[in-house]
Amino acid sequence: MAKKPKATPTKELQALCVVWQKRLRLQDWKITVNFFEFEENYTYGGCTTTPNFQEANIGVSSKLAADRVQIEQTLVHELIHVTFAQLRPDLCKELDPHTAVGHCFEVGVDMLSRALVEAYK
Repeated sequence: MAKKPKATPTKELQALCVVWQKRLRLQDWKITVNFFEFEENYTYGGCTTTPNFQEANIGVSSKLAADRVQIEQTLVHELIHVTFAQLRPDLCKELDPHTAVGHCFEVGVDMLSRALVEAYK
């Protein structure tokens, strides 16, 4: 995940993460979330996980800072990746989004995140 920290997590972003951790049953995880500047313009978010320690770091593009809906969808998208990482850590590392299978996985995660955010409105 090539990025550099933009800022410390805002209270709103961290609070949103706590809400979605509970909804997705990830309360046992220590998850940090920050706004980042990503090198790729098309990247909205990213995460790294350490499933054995139930730790994750999530970055949300600082370009989204004014768009709460997109921030929430991106956060949920990354939290779904955390969920899958605890099930099959090896699989998540193998799924390069530039391959056909990896792209399909990303599309599926994106569809789930959008549906969940919409359902909780």
